[in-house]
Amino acid sequence: MAFDVRNVDMRARIGEVRDVRPVSNLSMIAGRILGLVAAVALPVLGTVVVLQGLGIAARAVDFWMGDPIEPVSLASFVLLDVLVAMFVWCASVMLLSSVLRNRLAVLLGAAVLLALQIWAMTTVPVYFLPAVSVFSSTSAWASDIIVQFADFDRVLQRGAVLVHGETRPWVFSFNPGMQIDDMRVGDELVPFTHDSGLLTVEAGVLAEAAPTAILSLRAQGVPEPDFGYLDSAVDWRRRPATNLIKYLGTQASLFHRNYVALTPAVHWLPSGGANVNREDPSRRPPDFFFVDLAVEVPPGWLVAGPGCQPPGEGLATLHRFRPNLPVQEVALFASDFPWTRSPAT
Repeated sequence: MAFDVRNVDMRARIGEVRDVRPVSNLSMIAGRILGLVAAVALPVLGTVVVLQGLGIAARAVDFWMGDPIEPVSLASFVLLDVLVAMFVWCASVMLLSSVLRNRLAVLLGAAVLLALQIWAMTTVPVYFLPAVSVFSSTSAWASDIIVQFADFDRVLQRGAVLVHGETRPWVFSFNPGMQIDDMRVGDELVPFTHDSGLLTVEAGVLAEAAPTAILSLRAQGVPEPDFGYLDSAVDWRRRPATNLIKYLGTQASLFHRNYVALTPAVHWLPSGGANVNREDPSRRPPDFFFVDLAVEVPPGWLVAGPGCQPPGEGLATLHRFRPNLPVQEVALFASDFPWTRSPAT
């Protein structure tokens, strides 16, 4: 419809009438594009409504097949994918129609553009995919657990169509998403640097404290999920978009209002050394430590962590983990998980 709009006006004998009307080019083109978008998008929206209604009815009658689509992901698809894709393509075809003024040339040009986009979406590295894809979600399937409309930068995109000194320092890995308020040895504040996930403390500061120094810090923030497996042999972002690695998971941690998964890989707790070669015992011997961890969560949430919780704390808002044996790393998972109490044995 877009590439033949001028000829349609001429066949309907309204072309000359329209040409003499005092309508600006912007108003005319915008009206045409909005009309075309509405004509193409309304059937899609109607199909979505029908599918959602069938899913809700199937769940209501406990039918063996059918389920409603997750509503937030569906809204993201409709508002950020369908409407934007329709608008971009209608505008692109109308631009070709204005420049080429030949229906066959416009049709071939639009087909070439579509083929180039499909080729780019299956060929470019994943980290470059948002620049060429019309889809707002390019890295994974929609999740019923972690409901997310779209990243803020993706919404904006749619709307806008480390070691120095004479002595060797102490180096820790600490997630760059965490903001350190202060660091102390005993009661004394000590200088430090925290840059790109590398926490550095001068060795002289610790050596002057005592033969055994207790280093403490206060930090706040949300761990950066990409700060994990930095030396991985395979980076899914640098593979073409057709690679299946991304469906195995693309984030090393999750921090969502419905679900929290803090894995050791993102170093949400400080750990000795840089965040490379951690799986090679010949380069990085295991570092075992005792942990005493208190976690506060919303009412009704359950928390999975190292060791066993004391009796009676499983359903509280404050959970404590203090395993009797040293551990090498700490993982923490929390949500309003369904649970059943097992009978006493």
